[in-house]
Amino acid sequence: MATAETYEQDRQFEPPELPDESESFTMQEITKMRGLESYEEETQSEAYVSVANYRVRHCVSATLRAIMDKHGDIAASSKLQSTSTRSFYLESLAVAVTELKSTALRDLSKTRVAEIAAVVKDMDSVRIDVSWLKTAVEELAEAVECFGGYEAEKMEKEECSRGMKEGKVEMEKLRDELKRREKEMKECRERVTAMAGRLGQIEMKDSWVTKKLELFQSKVHKFDGEAVLVEV
Repeated sequence: MATAETYEQDRQFEPPELPDESESFTMQEITKMRGLESYEEETQSEAYVSVANYRVRHCVSATLRAIMDKHGDIAASSKLQSTSTRSFYLESLAVAVTELKSTALRDLSKTRVAEIAAVVKDMDSVRIDVSWLKTAVEELAEAVECFGGYEAEKMEKEECSRGMKEGKVEMEKLRDELKRREKEMKECRERVTAMAGRLGQIEMKDSWVTKKLELFQSKVHKFDGEAVLVEV
């Protein structure tokens, strides 16, 4: 069972310089590699606990334990010789993973992801096994790169959807209006056709009446006057 000790009691776990200068990091570089903007340095009274053979701060111990349970001792083949230095690096990695597990994509900046990617790269450079995380971080960097465009296109999509919805409603109204007018037009054509038929009949009747009138007129005009017989 892990026992808690204070920071002062565990100052010996601060990582020493690596023996090979080509592989060593300054304390400033290590601190930068460890540090996440959202993860400030805890007070000196923060407890340290054991996870496997390593000593890390309690706040990230659950994350490191979950990593170890799933992937085994990822620092077993590391170039880092001392357990305290490995502990420091593993704690840095656990901090990064903890942040990723608790942060939404929209809250991650390109700079933040680049810093996390740098932590992963540094872990890989000292042969701490981060193969399980590298692809996810690469995909995350790509997702963050695309997020701004995604949000913009999402807004465009929503605007298009609203436009199509409104357009469909308007189109339905226009179709109803067209049907109404087509019905009116059909009724108007029917009235025009009926009127044309009536006019045709009247014209035929007028022609027939005109002929009869002319016939009758030729018969009666010569007797038209005061008297039927003027001369006898």
